[in-house]
Amino acid sequence: MPSIPVPTAKTVENFTKLELFAIIQKLQEQITQLQAEVAALRKNSSTSSKPPSSDIVKPPKPKSSGAGAPGGQKGHPGFFRKLFPAERVDEIKDYRLSECPECKIPLGPEHQTEPWIQQTAELPEKLIHRTEHRRFGYRCPQCRRQLYAPLPTALEQGELFGPRLQSLVVYMKGALHGSYTSLQEFMGEVFELQVSRSMLCDSVRAVSPSLAPPYKELEKAIADQPRLHIDETGHKDNGRRYWIWAFCTRLFGFFTVEASRGSQVLKKVLGETFKGTLITDFFSAYTKYANAFQQFCLAHLVRDIKFLTTLPDTANQQFGIRLLRQFKRLFYFWHLRRTMPQEQYSRALSVIQRNLRALVCEKKLPRKSQNIANRLDKHWSSYLRFLTDPLIQPTNNLAEQTIRTVVIDRKITQGTRSEWGRQWSARIWTVLATCRKQKRSSWQFIQQCVLAHRLGTPYPSLLPVTA
Repeated sequence: MPSIPVPTAKTVENFTKLELFAIIQKLQEQITQLQAEVAALRKNSSTSSKPPSSDIVKPPKPKSSGAGAPGGQKGHPGFFRKLFPAERVDEIKDYRLSECPECKIPLGPEHQTEPWIQQTAELPEKLIHRTEHRRFGYRCPQCRRQLYAPLPTALEQGELFGPRLQSLVVYMKGALHGSYTSLQEFMGEVFELQVSRSMLCDSVRAVSPSLAPPYKELEKAIADQPRLHIDETGHKDNGRRYWIWAFCTRLFGFFTVEASRGSQVLKKVLGETFKGTLITDFFSAYTKYANAFQQFCLAHLVRDIKFLTTLPDTANQQFGIRLLRQFKRLFYFWHLRRTMPQEQYSRALSVIQRNLRALVCEKKLPRKSQNIANRLDKHWSSYLRFLTDPLIQPTNNLAEQTIRTVVIDRKITQGTRSEWGRQWSARIWTVLATCRKQKRSSWQFIQQCVLAHRLGTPYPSLLPVTA
């Protein structure tokens, strides 16, 4: 932006009043523009759709006024670890007294009371069971062929890891974001197994086909869901730009890595049209694909409205403040929908919606405020659909929470390097997210998949089972 020359004390007398007024007006315009640019630069996760990780510089948290004792505070209910159930206890050791250590009086069964129980968990001294499999050879006297006795079905020829250990490697790679170097060190330090990184990579890669059947089964079921949350985030594959897409409900999380961020991905996964309700942010791919039962995330809209209140001009600030006030009232009554009389609840919502309509229809709004007003006006039903359907959430928090662990994995592992890496990542992320939502053990699920692949038995399913 070119700067406006400001008259000095010596030159000001050479300007007319009109010239000085013009300079002041130009300076005021420059200040307003600079203030708007500063406000845009100050955008963070609370005033835009930027993720919290983008808030690089945050103000320090205010120090607590009280000293605050460490640990649990007075009056806080205690938390006690639950005992293992009897069927999960491997060994019971009893300790008894024959006499009182103080009085030396003999103690017998008649003096015995209920035991004080302490349960412990410990690793066995030998963590790995090593087996040597000898396949004796034979030469057929008739056909002269060299023959060897077959391995058990669950064993792969040339594979060092058994199904359980291989599943553990996969779990540590996927769920714990372990690098091949850290996995190599772990195998050497803890299990005393000297393995190469390439061998670990091959072992992880070999499990990918085992996860394919439950992954594809879940993929086919996505288009039939009544409600679906969707979000996407960037991904790097060998330096190239890709996108991680998350399709989720309360009971599953499905991931796919695609080269596009456009609506064609939605058509690929969901078909040309989706019959259920999509809960998404206001990204262009979703507005282009928008179906009849769209629900746009109100949290994203509220952040954009909050940004209006940070702009330098009063008109944008006031419009943002009035709009926020109505949405706060809307959510206040929405949270009371199950406790207040239905007639009173409906009347309150009607008043709030009339007020919102009046704000949206105001004339001569500043450009940024007008953009928000136009968006609300055009997609009115898609922002407020949750008021008429109690099963629809007003925000896309579910998808953002589901994709969060994937973002952590991306930051730690720095992405993938090949097609099989993208494929493997999408499958393991889907298994981990879905098992977590269904409160199942992902490690046990991986074991079941590995054994099913080796034995040719039915694969476990990721499809949600509702009671």
